[in-house]
Amino acid sequence: MLADAQRSCYVHQHMRIHKSGSNSHACGEQVASKATTGPQLQQIKLALDVHAASIVVGRMIDGAKPQPPQTFKPADFLAWVKKQVALAQEVISCYEAGPTGFWLHRKLTALGVRNYVVCPTRLDERHQGVANDRTDALELATRLDRYVAGNDRALAVVRVPTEAEEQKRAHKRQRQQLREQRSSLAAQGRSLMLLHGRRESNHWWKANRWERLQPELAEWLVERLKVFRDLIVAVDQAVWQLTGELEAKAPKVLPKGMGRLTYEAVETEVAACQLKALGCAAGSLMTLLPWRMLWSRLVKRLPRAAVLIHRLSWQISEGFP
Repeated sequence: MLADAQRSCYVHQHMRIHKSGSNSHACGEQVASKATTGPQLQQIKLALDVHAASIVVGRMIDGAKPQPPQTFKPADFLAWVKKQVALAQEVISCYEAGPTGFWLHRKLTALGVRNYVVCPTRLDERHQGVANDRTDALELATRLDRYVAGNDRALAVVRVPTEAEEQKRAHKRQRQQLREQRSSLAAQGRSLMLLHGRRESNHWWKANRWERLQPELAEWLVERLKVFRDLIVAVDQAVWQLTGELEAKAPKVLPKGMGRLTYEAVETEVAACQLKALGCAAGSLMTLLPWRMLWSRLVKRLPRAAVLIHRLSWQISEGFP
């Protein structure tokens, strides 16, 4: 009887120990599963060299050195970024502003990435003459690391316009592009006439001048010029249509000396927040003007420079609509 009692007590204790061990094992598995599903890394930095058909990425994990760059197609890159967001507590990226615009910035921001669009610069600081997509991505990654660490001079971050601002700029810039195309076509026709001893201005294609010009030129030359003129007339009609649309957007009350097109140009090309930040100092306003505009205003029409500064000062004081 005593032996049976001792045996039952031993079995009971063994079963209790086994049960507690299994419970602790299950608890350990649960903790491990939670640890594996959560973000394992603190920070991932991505330096992007963006092209039309591909994106070269240099990645830095926490404080480690940059990894060898990888090349993705845009769609594959965004899917890869989603995985990076799940791996780390914070994902930071940057790329240089360029012809690809700001669509990638908006995509990355929507995925939860802190992205910077930076001013393009020469990444080959030592002028070694060896620069490609991979080396640019690596250099940009090291600069991003310094910028995140607090070195504001490592990158020059640019302001990203809103989609509404981009659409408004596209309207105004399309008109300017067509004007330049019209001048280019007129110059080609003028060059053709000059090649055969006829000197004309860029306005040779206008109706009154063209009627007087045709009888004075050879028949074959007129045929060649008609090709240019038909294109110029079509572009000219589009320019005038866009001009009317832009002028219709301007407010009725304008500052003295400012036309409707100038108002639209100032409003679309110079960000309102930048004007507000600068204040009304006329000297600081000059830094906002493109060098091309400065040259035409200051050298060719020097008295109008004061008027231009007055226009921008009015925009600051009155505010943008």
